[in-house]
Amino acid sequence: RSINVRFRGEYGELIIAADSREYWRRKVFPHYKASRKKNREKSELNWTEIFNAFSTIKKEMHEFLPYSYLEVVGAEADDIIGTICLHEKTKSILIISCDKDFKQLHADNIKQYDPIQKKIVDHDPNYLKEHIIKGDVGDGVPNVASPDNVFVLGERQRKITKKLLELLSKNISESSSYYRNYMRNKTLIDLSMVPQDLQNEILDKYRSLPKKDRSQLMPYFMDKKLKNLMESINDF
Repeated sequence: RSINVRFRGEYGELIIAADSREYWRRKVFPHYKASRKKNREKSELNWTEIFNAFSTIKKEMHEFLPYSYLEVVGAEADDIIGTICLHEKTKSILIISCDKDFKQLHADNIKQYDPIQKKIVDHDPNYLKEHIIKGDVGDGVPNVASPDNVFVLGERQRKITKKLLELLSKNISESSSYYRNYMRNKTLIDLSMVPQDLQNEILDKYRSLPKKDRSQLMPYFMDKKLKNLMESINDF
C-alpha cells in the first residue's frame, strides 16, 4: 500500500512478479539452491504449511488485488523482472526489492528501491562481474575457483583473493583455468542469460497482461474483515 502510494504517480501500475515452483537453473545446474532444501529438512518450522500459505497469498493477489500478476512456469521472479528490464529501453521502471542481484539491471531508466532500508539502491557498474566471480552462497553457486559440488559436500570454497578478483575482473579468456566455472556462474547469475524461449514467454505474458479492475477489492476486504484497509482502499 505504502509503495503504491509513494511511486504510482511516477512509475504507473504495479506489477507483481512471482516465482514458479520449477526453476530452469536446476536443469543446467542440479546443485542450484540445493542447500536450502537440506536446511528446511533440519528446520523445526513446518515448511509444508509455509509453502501452502505462500500459494494462498499468491492466488489471492492474482484474483482479488487490482495489480497485474506475472508467473511463468520454469522462471523465478528475478527472471521475469530481468527480462522486462532488459527489453524496456525507455520506459521508467522501479524494481521494489532489497535483493542486490538486481544491481546488474540498473540503468538510466531503471532504478531499485529497497523496501527494508527505505532507500534507492546505489548503482555499481562492477557488481555483475564481481558477483559472477565470487558466486552466490545463498543460491548454491560456488565461486569460480571452486567445484560445482563444494556446498553439497559441505566443504570450504577456495579463496578468491583481492589480486585474483582484480585480475579476473579485467579479463578472463577461454584458455583460463577459471573460464569454465566463470561461464557456469554467468549462466546462473547474469539475467541476460535466461533461455530465449523462456524470455519470449515472459514477454508475451507481459505484453498481453489483462487490465485489472478494483471490483474484487472491497468484497475481499469485507470477507477477511480488514476494516483498517477498507478505510484506505483508495491507496491500493
